[in-house]
Amino acid sequence: MRFGVLGTVVAWHEGREISLSSTHQRTVLAMLLLQHNRVVPLEKLIDALWDSEPPPTARNIVQGAVSHLRAMLAPDPEIRILHRLPGYVLETPAERVDLTAFRSLATDPERLREALMLWRNDPLADVPGLHAQRAALDEERLAALERCLDHEIHTGKHRETIPELTVLVRAHPLREGLHGLLMRALHQAGRGGEALQAFHDARRVLCDETGSEPGPELQTVFQQVLQPCRVLPRQLPAALPGFVNRDVELGDGPITVITGREGIGKTALALHWGHRQSFSDGALFADLTLRGTVESLRGLVSTLTDSPLPTDGHALAALYRSLLAGKRMLVVLDNAQSARQVIPLLPGSDTCRVLITSRDRLDELAVSHHATRVQLGPWSDSESRDLLVARLGDDLIGSEPRATAEIIQLCAGNPRALAKVACRVRPHLPRTAADHDAERWALKRVRRSTPDLVAPASSTARVPA
Repeated sequence: MRFGVLGTVVAWHEGREISLSSTHQRTVLAMLLLQHNRVVPLEKLIDALWDSEPPPTARNIVQGAVSHLRAMLAPDPEIRILHRLPGYVLETPAERVDLTAFRSLATDPERLREALMLWRNDPLADVPGLHAQRAALDEERLAALERCLDHEIHTGKHRETIPELTVLVRAHPLREGLHGLLMRALHQAGRGGEALQAFHDARRVLCDETGSEPGPELQTVFQQVLQPCRVLPRQLPAALPGFVNRDVELGDGPITVITGREGIGKTALALHWGHRQSFSDGALFADLTLRGTVESLRGLVSTLTDSPLPTDGHALAALYRSLLAGKRMLVVLDNAQSARQVIPLLPGSDTCRVLITSRDRLDELAVSHHATRVQLGPWSDSESRDLLVARLGDDLIGSEPRATAEIIQLCAGNPRALAKVACRVRPHLPRTAADHDAERWALKRVRRSTPDLVAPASSTARVPA
């Protein structure tokens, strides 16, 4: 048997609602459920049933209601109503009451929405009286709803909260917390003017209804909205023109390591993928061959805040994680040398997506951070030809099939070597028939120097399997 007070007062047994035809029964059951497993004094039950002077038979009426409730609860041996001075106690497993289930779920920010779904209507909806209890439950629900919306705004769902908050502000115009949440959501959605207007609307209502100015928390949100909006970071370098896409999946996890030998196209793939995604809070990029970990951290953090930066590396990393908490942002860490170099640069929030390129497999990240690893191998002959066609055109490649086949074989599927060949053949775009003839000659000639072009791109040892 289960019970509900977050709406009408109901009892369910084996999926069927049990009828409570008497107002007295519903009121007594509601009082016992609100204090389940604790004694409710008889005098409080009488006060709940009669707002004014109770009749002389009040005790008998309460006892009669309890008797009917005991008969209703009889099919479930785990639930019973006992007489214990100075009143009665309803003994039941706590999880059988929807209010207790709500309070348990509401302790977890990630399950607040699930908790709020337990509310069927206004609490104690079919019980007259119990005004104080109903008001307390309404406040508990609104407080949980504010925490839920605050969590959703903090985790990047600010746009989704705006319609709900707009309705709530109209329904509860004196709740400053709701006004502040609406202002924050509008501000984070890039609607700063509307956020300022929301503050002025809240101030007018509060002054008219209470005669007082907004409190310090709402004033703080107002000052935050007044600050100039920072430009969203869009730090990704330009994607390579003529990129030939690989049939590679980067996975759905928050961290992906793209690994492979030098020149195999790790950075090109990361940039190509990154430019085709939408991250509402922007994208960060750090080339780890140019800076050490602390220097890279300092560059990334300075993009995110104008505040003075700590000198200590650990404090800097902590500030970096704090600034990224709840944001939907792409972080590309290029040319990582080791997991130790990368770990301080990882956001603490799984709402961010991290792409790491490295010649090393970075096994430690797979173990410690469940990173997805994508290993790039040499291109197939078909993919190699596609790159040459993308760089040099189908007409030129089609006119010299033998030279093209030899170059593809000599480059051994290395994209950088193929790109160098294309650069030797076409240093500029052709404009005349003479240019096209010169490029055909250059294509046949460049195959002789292809081994020299391939050697630097293949000098690094293969990534261990």
